[in-house]
Amino acid sequence: ASEEADGSNEIEVTFAAAAANKDGKIAVVTVDTLAASATFDTKGVYSGSTDAAELSTKKMLGANYNMAAYGADLNGDGKVLEWFEQADAFEAACAGKTADEVSGLEADGYGVEEVQKAGCTIGITDFVAAVVKAAK
Repeated sequence: ASEEADGSNEIEVTFAAAAANKDGKIAVVTVDTLAASATFDTKGVYSGSTDAAELSTKKMLGANYNMAAYGADLNGDGKVLEWFEQADAFEAACAGKTADEVSGLEADGYGVEEVQKAGCTIGITDFVAAVVKAAK
């Protein structure tokens, strides 16, 4: 907020669930993100937030998240996938890996070549942290 305008704050929560076999290899994993916002007036007084009935995770939004329409072909495969499709590609890259190996899927905030070629070109720092924690 400023003296002239109300303000808002958004929080994103990334979460993961993973199941690993006795060798610590991930058998199945899922990741998702939920975004919510709160608004406040010029004096910093809370004035509202995302209604609980309106909350949807990015996977729940599916194609309605509408990321592909504004994305860029960062891996040169001629496609820009929706957010949920990129999350699916990341999950597939985690399959059969240990938590430590999942840590190696990230470089400079994005996926290594294996992840990029699978179609996940979005930032994965939060995905990796959530999966590593869930898999341990």
